[in-house]
Amino acid sequence: MSLQTSPRVLRLQAVPVLRVSLVMLVSLVILVFLVILGAPSSWAQVAPSDPFYAPPLGSEDQQRLPHPLEGKIWDAQAGRFLVASQLIDRLVESDILVIGERHGLELHQQREAFILAALADRGRYPRVVLEMLDPERFAALELYRREHPEYSAGLGAALQWWDSGWPDWRFYAPVFDVAFKAKLPLAAGDLSQEDQEAAKTRFAGERTPRKIQRSPGFQHWHAATEASHCGLIEADRLEILARLQMARDQAMADAVLSDAGPSDAGPSHVSNPGDGMGNGLVSGPMQVLITGSSHSRKDAAVPLYISQASSARLVSLALVEVQEGKAKAQDYLAAPGAQDFLWFTAPALKPSPCQRLRAWQDVAPD
Repeated sequence: MSLQTSPRVLRLQAVPVLRVSLVMLVSLVILVFLVILGAPSSWAQVAPSDPFYAPPLGSEDQQRLPHPLEGKIWDAQAGRFLVASQLIDRLVESDILVIGERHGLELHQQREAFILAALADRGRYPRVVLEMLDPERFAALELYRREHPEYSAGLGAALQWWDSGWPDWRFYAPVFDVAFKAKLPLAAGDLSQEDQEAAKTRFAGERTPRKIQRSPGFQHWHAATEASHCGLIEADRLEILARLQMARDQAMADAVLSDAGPSDAGPSHVSNPGDGMGNGLVSGPMQVLITGSSHSRKDAAVPLYISQASSARLVSLALVEVQEGKAKAQDYLAAPGAQDFLWFTAPALKPSPCQRLRAWQDVAPD
């Protein structure tokens, strides 16, 4: 009997092997394609020197190389870079700290929470004034805090934050969480909606005095408001809104300087013990204001009003988004002496309203 296998049998045996090989080959090709598609632009890319750096989720940002300033901290007075611990060393020495942010940029609110926690860890338990709180919502906050002194989990709902006009609660939740856990006093910084509407009505019914027109605050807010409206705002309304921002600056300065009263937030602390001759500047808790970056300028906004009324040691820290083509830290200062420190972050992934408007104008039919 012959032991040879017929050609037909060999062909039949080869069919399953061929099918398996083809399946494996196709699977391997697909796997390689997916890996290449999902890989970052440079696998050797090194994350910025930023304690809060995390790979962004947006596919657009996966192809964006880190900016050379991203995550760095610039000491504008000394003209050099600092690490986070050195920044906290400087902030601990201040009586009043104004932090300027971009509203609704998660990296900025994360840094604010970090700064509050670091100050508390150093024995500084500041009173925190927030632009995002007006008197009405602050009353709701106090009511909630009496019932939940240490837990802020339900605070967003209690404040009806979705109706506040501010970015989503998830951005600001870390700031309130640290404040509750460290038992930091909180305060409202903004005018009520009623007061803002009354101010706009008053400004609309009068000519802006020349003295106000020449003031640093008016010139700053006139330019900033025009820019934020993409240059598409009527002159009369522009003046009204610029003066409203000046009024809000004054209200935040007043809130910072108002007597915080006795506090059970952490151990008692004298912000400046002085020289033993009764020459301390401020007694009581340190003050921290969290506000928009445009409100944080020492030459034209809230810090200017504070310095005109108090000799307290004031520090302004701006959280700044990096920009393509701007690699020098000095280029980000709004003006000489406008801020003491700049902490650079990655930019927001979504375009600004003016960028979206320009893109729409480019594609709109004539």
